[in-house]
Amino acid sequence: MVLPLSVDVGANRRPWGNWLLIATTAVVFLATAQHVLLHGETDSVLVLDGPGPGLLGHVLLHADLLHLLGNMLFLWVFGNAVCARVGSLGYLVCYAVFALAAAFAHLALSDRPAIGASGAINGVVGMFFVFHPKDYVTFGLVNLGRMRELPTWTLVGLWLGLDLFGLLSGSGGIAYAAHLGGFVAGALLALLLLKAEWVDDPPGPTLLDLYWRR
Repeated sequence: MVLPLSVDVGANRRPWGNWLLIATTAVVFLATAQHVLLHGETDSVLVLDGPGPGLLGHVLLHADLLHLLGNMLFLWVFGNAVCARVGSLGYLVCYAVFALAAAFAHLALSDRPAIGASGAINGVVGMFFVFHPKDYVTFGLVNLGRMRELPTWTLVGLWLGLDLFGLLSGSGGIAYAAHLGGFVAGALLALLLLKAEWVDDPPGPTLLDLYWRR
């Protein structure tokens, strides 16, 4: 298993919005975990199973502690950098957009209920990828107990490849369509923000610089 540990990106402001998001998600998990753990499922209105509160609320529900911790690790590593770039209020709006994009992608390709923040978090990763494609991500190889560094584009490409393979192979248990839908929404929104100059350019080259500003 490959887990991100840190990014080689400085922050120009405190990412309060991301900290609030992580805290809220943890509180909702604690409030719902007993029912999920005892019954293996939840009948919460926040479950994504069609139109309704679950379109946004599914990002606050998690199946178990490992599910929560894995998602919050990704959100901490990539979300802090993105939140510092776009500002806390803008970041929270973006996260809601990613949640909706992930939800609609999942509903379009699956009839199974879904919970978890991974689709929306992939939107955050998509934004980070556009802002910092050549910056380095430190990651851990859990099974081998080692740490390595790779450019963002390499690591994100690996994760996208795995999601695409999972979607095409029909592997169950993971909402691959939500992951891909969230990522595409994040990448497109980041490109739009940069093109419109609604956010300051990061210190290093962005994806826009590499392929559209030559």
